[in-house]
Amino acid sequence: MRVIQVSRTRAEDPHEVIQQEAETIRYFIEQLDVLFPNAVPEGSAAWSALNAIHTASTRITEANERTRNVSQKALG
Repeated sequence: MRVIQVSRTRAEDPHEVIQQEAETIRYFIEQLDVLFPNAVPEGSAAWSALNAIHTASTRITEANERTRNVSQKALG
């Protein structure tokens, strides 16, 4: 059995927590493809779901960064 390990530090800032979780999701999906190539056929419903989750986590990271920048500007 193969194990996907993720190493990260404990974040206190909510923006850091969101970023770490999104990165973990993307890393996990990318590692699935590395460890089990062609296990999920491209174009299948499972592939579409994983692709959607990967894309969503990227968008969450981008939105999180925009929110962080606005928050930092608002706080001075």
